[in-house]
Amino acid sequence: MSIETIRNLIDTCTSEVQILIRELHERDPNNETFSQVGILNGSDTVADYLTHNELEVALDHLLYMIHESDIRYDLERVKELHALAIQLKVRNHYTAENLRKLGVSNAHNDPGGDC
Repeated sequence: MSIETIRNLIDTCTSEVQILIRELHERDPNNETFSQVGILNGSDTVADYLTHNELEVALDHLLYMIHESDIRYDLERVKELHALAIQLKVRNHYTAENLRKLGVSNAHNDPGGDC
């Protein structure tokens, strides 16, 4: 996968995730999701990393936004991002195995398998 393709995937997914986070905030501004740093304005953080060609850190923050929030994000996209993390050798704390060990997995955002 080319760098531009990776950049576009991260950017597109970040936009989708940020919309879901904003919708959640509109419905439930007191949701515990918003006690997490870098969630409500996470797209700004990811954009900054992408601007500086820090694709791995941008992906890491995107995975954080998905797994540390109470949103429901498309599972196929989650799997695609986890596969990208493997490709980029990103230390991914949100693998299915780690999520099960921690007991913090949102079933709707659990990548399953060995991702």
